[in-house]
Amino acid sequence: MTLTAPFADIEDMLTGATFALLSNVVVTPATGGEFLAIFRLADTDPLSPPSIVGDYELRYPLADATLVPGDILTLRGQQYRVADDPYRLADGHEAVVRLREVAA
Repeated sequence: MTLTAPFADIEDMLTGATFALLSNVVVTPATGGEFLAIFRLADTDPLSPPSIVGDYELRYPLADATLVPGDILTLRGQQYRVADDPYRLADGHEAVVRLREVAA
């Protein structure tokens, strides 16, 4: 008998609905399917993981993509390279990864 959290399906549904409402970009990876994400300039908070001015940040549901350093993503017609390993947020349903623009 497999035990599952009684509200896991509801939590997954709410995470998906949240990203559908808050996402500001459709990400097209070089391999794999498109997914929704939140794209923004990285914070320069000295207490957060190190960020360099000009770095970009992508927040996405872990269930939608598996990203590794070096992956090329297309967002709004511009290509970006995954710069670091993604790190999980809070409950582990979402991840954040740093991106760098790919020179044209």
